[in-house]
Amino acid sequence: MELNEEQNSSAWLIILGVLQLRLYFLSSWWGWILIAIGIFGLVYKTKKMILIFGIIMILAGFLNTLVILDIIFYNTYILQGFWAILGAYQIYWGIKEIKKFIKR
Repeated sequence: MELNEEQNSSAWLIILGVLQLRLYFLSSWWGWILIAIGIFGLVYKTKKMILIFGIIMILAGFLNTLVILDIIFYNTYILQGFWAILGAYQIYWGIKEIKKFIKR
């Protein structure tokens, strides 16, 4: 079974949400939000889901890059570099999805 772009984005949200729930150091509430939006996207197959996916990725990326404040104010370095890089990639990914939505 081949997924269209909207379903593919929804499937990724569900996968990311499950990872959020399974990994103890990630936020479980954010995982539930991702899963709910992913299921919504699978049920309501519209191109708007690409836009929603892009916005969610940008928001997640922004929140993940906030760990830079930990480095600045608290001099903590454990995994902060990883989260900052992941956050930057999520912002890039979100912008790419929004551009995809605009082109369609």
